[in-house]
Order: sequence, then C-alpha cells, then structure tokens
Amino acid sequence: MRKIICILIVVGLGAIFSSASAQNVVRIANETATPPFNFVDGDGNIKGFDVDIAAALCAELGVKKVDIIQDWDGMIPGLIAKKFDAIISDMSITDKRLKVVNFSQSYYDEQGLFLTLKGKTIDFSVEGMKGKKIAVQRATTFANYIKGIYGSSVDIKYYETPASQILDLFSGRVDLILASDVFVHKTIESEDGAKLEIVGSPVIDSKYIGDGVGIAVRKQDTELLKSFNKALDTIKSNGTYDKIYDKWFM
Repeated sequence: MRKIICILIVVGLGAIFSSASAQNVVRIANETATPPFNFVDGDGNIKGFDVDIAAALCAELGVKKVDIIQDWDGMIPGLIAKKFDAIISDMSITDKRLKVVNFSQSYYDEQGLFLTLKGKTIDFSVEGMKGKKIAVQRATTFANYIKGIYGSSVDIKYYETPASQILDLFSGRVDLILASDVFVHKTIESEDGAKLEIVGSPVIDSKYIGDGVGIAVRKQDTELLKSFNKALDTIKSNGTYDKIYDKWFM
C-alpha cells in the first residue's frame, strides 16, 4: 500500500490523541478514487477537497498528517483495526455507520445523481426500472439507496471506484450510474461528457444518503473527535474552508 506523508508544523498538544498521542501523528485514510474529493495526480501525489480539508485540520491542530490509501470497502474495518486514526474520504454520516464508528460534524452536504447515455428515456418507477442494470460503487450510500428503493427489480452492478463505471456505461453493460453530484458534474464536463446526460431527480433521502459527509473515528477516540470538531469550527469561521471549497467546486 502506498503511503504519502505530508509533514506539517508540529506543536505540543498534550495527550489528545489516543492511538497517536506519543508522536502527535494522525493517520488519515483516503480512497483516492473519487475526484475532486480525492485522487492521485500524474506525479503520484494525493490531491482533492478531502485531502486539503485534512491538511487544514491537521495544521490547525499542529500535528503531522500521514495519508493512508485504503480501498473503500476496507475503510471502516481498517479504522476499527487501528490501521489509521480517521477517515476523511467523502464518507456520509449514516445510522448504520454510527453503530460502529463516531463522526464529526458534517463538512459537506452530498446528493446523488443518475447519469446515462444521452437520448435514453428512463422511467424511475419500480415497474419502469424493472430489469435495468444500475452501476454503483460497492459499500456506499448510493448502493443502499438502489437496494432500498428498487430491491430485486433491478440488476445492481457493483464497482470498486466510480470512474470504472463510466466505461461500462459507454459499452452498454449498464443502463445507469448513480454517483455523487460532484463526480457526475465533473464527468459531464469531461471530454466524453457530451455523450452523457443527467436524468431523474437528485437523490437526497437522508434515510439512505445520510446527514452529510463527516470525519469517521473509532468510538473510543472521543478526544480526537472533539479536536476535529473544534478545528472544523475554526476553519469554517476563519475562511479556510471557503477557500478550499472554492478551489475544488467553483
């Protein structure tokens, strides 16, 4: 597994972090597969909105940030197994996840959008969707939404990353993609975007999509959670958050 270390100014914090307090290090898990939230650029550097948010928070806390690249379906198991200390990787706050980890306050509100080839007519009723092949990323809120709303009436195709779904959409192996609004809009703006279109209504049902995107930490790491929430308050109030948001989404 590749690890990219971003060293920030370190100041004394005392015993704030349960698993990383001795060295004032926080290991941040990131998927690097969902631009512009997180990705690896041509030079092998981790970039994106989540990455900059994590850097700003660690700078505010005065700790060394270590980025750990982790596949999505291993995120929460890896956190519980103490492979890293927090997840900052476009992870939605859901009741199911809250049973096993804690989340910070939300730092981004996400919704889902359906993407298909231009010219296709889609009936989003359960009957109209019968037999449709729908692409979703494995172990995501969007996968839960499709299962919850359409169940066995559709053929759900699971993918490891959102980007891998696009090839199968063009080849006709799937009829629709459900992914984050930012990813879908970035795809529409890409070179092949003229062949695609957004269909249906935005997916915003909090029962499936959750209550925003937050930072996941282990249940026992209450001091780390408090520190992240305090740092989030600070970067939201001092303009740092707005600068990062505008950099990636405006």
